[in-house]
Amino acid sequence: MMRLTSRERWLAGGLAAVITAVAFAAFCVAPAVERINTLNRVLPEKRKMLGDLKAKSGEYLALRAGLDNLEKQSAPGGKEFELPAFLESTTNELGMAQKVAQMKRQTLQLDQKCAEVIVEIKLENIMLKQLVELLLKTKSSGRFLQLKNLYIEKSGTDPTLLDAVVQISALTMSKTL
Repeated sequence: MMRLTSRERWLAGGLAAVITAVAFAAFCVAPAVERINTLNRVLPEKRKMLGDLKAKSGEYLALRAGLDNLEKQSAPGGKEFELPAFLESTTNELGMAQKVAQMKRQTLQLDQKCAEVIVEIKLENIMLKQLVELLLKTKSSGRFLQLKNLYIEKSGTDPTLLDAVVQISALTMSKTL
């Protein structure tokens, strides 16, 4: 067996300590520092993504609430809303039934659950007040109705009266998914 002097033992111990410290730094500290740097670099990106996700979820919740409201308005009380029937009863109520020259219905299927019903009413020889009353009645119906198009011109028979073409639409929701 080899005998080491005190100085050689101190030197061997110091060398072992240095090798242990370098190995600890290389295998433990360096990967941890590298991981911390990576996380510090990625953290702002993830925070931005979280903010975007919160904004999108808020937007989703608002759209979902609007859709729920629209579903309630499209068929309150469990009975189906028919836009042509509503407009016909409104024109009768306003005393304009004889002024309706034409009423056309068009349905656009937006997706599997939702469709848009557009009714075009051609009115002849009406007063401006009657047209405004019809539009106000439509707006205050409690339904989600939208004025799509309005075309007004002077009547050919009486210049004090108007001819108008009004397009009103309503969204309908089917109950089946």
